[in-house]
Amino acid sequence: MHWKKDERYIQTEAELEAALIELGAPGGEIVHEESGTRISGASIAPLFANLHTLDRLRRRLRKQGFGLRRWLSERWSEHEDIPRFVVQGGGKELPFFNEKDYREHLAKVAAELGRDPKIAEPGNLQKPVQTRGTSPSLAGAIAELPVPKPVGAAKPDLLVVELLEAETAAQAVRSIVSLGLPVERILPDDKEVDTTAVPVFDFSGEGTEKKPPFLVKIDGGEAGAESLHAALEAFITLMKSKVAITRFKGLGEMNPDQLRETTMDPAKRRMYRVTIEDQVKADEIFTIMMGTQVEPRRDYIERHALEARALDI
Repeated sequence: MHWKKDERYIQTEAELEAALIELGAPGGEIVHEESGTRISGASIAPLFANLHTLDRLRRRLRKQGFGLRRWLSERWSEHEDIPRFVVQGGGKELPFFNEKDYREHLAKVAAELGRDPKIAEPGNLQKPVQTRGTSPSLAGAIAELPVPKPVGAAKPDLLVVELLEAETAAQAVRSIVSLGLPVERILPDDKEVDTTAVPVFDFSGEGTEKKPPFLVKIDGGEAGAESLHAALEAFITLMKSKVAITRFKGLGEMNPDQLRETTMDPAKRRMYRVTIEDQVKADEIFTIMMGTQVEPRRDYIERHALEARALDI
């Protein structure tokens, strides 16, 4: 990868993204148009690190039934925290931010029932149905996911989900908000696909230009973004358009000096352990793929083509 006078050899996409952020940060800027907040220079890398953390945790929490983006949009301003436990039962849905309060709630339920409550563990939270006049629940933070119930099992009194990484997520959010950025614009909207729906086209804004809430600037280039997460993606895309990236499929494509610097120099080369569990099977595949016979190789590729993953073409 070449950027101005900087040349680097990079092996993975994660390393490439980190390098692009490092090189672009000194001349980069992220602007929140509504507030005028500007993030530039040394503040960009920590911001993107927190966004990566939230993106990773968002997927994990969603598998547990908790919608992080919805919570940030609708309940963060009330609590400025993310619950450690979410409990459903008795027509209520309650968040708890520490174990002490959670245990006290269990004791209260036990006193009301006259016995220890039956708790569904593990289980996914169900999105409750809210009627007019009832107290607000988690305002859509809970995704609609089924709760598995063993055949013949008694109905649980409570459904409980413990969000083990809630504090890590909350710290990342606080760091981002401390920069003056809006919490509801950190993550992109959740996209739900309904294959049975009929598309509806809205032409009410036809002829008008909608300005995105964020503007990403790097070395004369600009791109709009609807969320901070999208701003990260726009930043990487802008940088890729400005650097010269050469991909090597193998060592034979390198010049002698490049081969020396990346592979032959003992101080820089990387070595990996390769373990062959079935030597006979490995030799068979090697003979098929590298041998002089075309037919066996073509048959093998056609037979296993749909099993291929992460192709670099």
